[in-house]
Amino acid sequence: MDTTDNLIGIPEEDATGEGGPAYATFFENAPVAMLLLDEDRHVKAMNRSARAVFSNSLEDTSGIKFGNAVRCIESARDPNGCGAGTSCEDCPVSCVVSETFRTGQIHRRVEARIETNDGQAAHDSHVLISTAISQCSDGNEVLVCIEDISELKRTELQLQEAMGKIQKLQDRLHQENLYLREEITQSHDFVELIGKSEEIGLTIARAKHVADTDANVLLLGETG
Repeated sequence: MDTTDNLIGIPEEDATGEGGPAYATFFENAPVAMLLLDEDRHVKAMNRSARAVFSNSLEDTSGIKFGNAVRCIESARDPNGCGAGTSCEDCPVSCVVSETFRTGQIHRRVEARIETNDGQAAHDSHVLISTAISQCSDGNEVLVCIEDISELKRTELQLQEAMGKIQKLQDRLHQENLYLREEITQSHDFVELIGKSEEIGLTIARAKHVADTDANVLLLGETG
């Protein structure tokens, strides 16, 4: 489900008029991580789910840049914070938010990877990002919804590894099957039989004819 669908459907008066408290309650208690960002990616609001996903215990994140609010590793590497790191130009969140501000285009579930650090360990998070313009009294903001799909990605990776192992087993069985077939063929060449007469040739031909079957064969000759 596109997380932005529910948000876009909220009447405008709920976001900027007397319905503001209702909108604020919805925003804070939504089960998906949500942030309001200005054009410079400063956080105007960050809901409870977002604080839980990104291990941010700050109740007031207003004015903090997105990367610092979500504990992005790139933000921590540069003293100037979010936007100043060597990889910040390629940040998928920054690109999507900028595009939404510039064109007003709604983005839905754009897959991205964010490296974060909760103060104890680094985490490689895979997320889906949705954005939409949110009009307010002091200008436009971008509503960013983030779905953490890290567990899904880990499951997909495990499945790919399992499929790879299965494929290797299939390839091995195929090679062993070819080897055994070659062994069987060689064992049916009757190279140990001595003789080039027509009768010997006929006997070998008949033996080859029934060699691959389960039929019982009775050989008769002069001596029995």
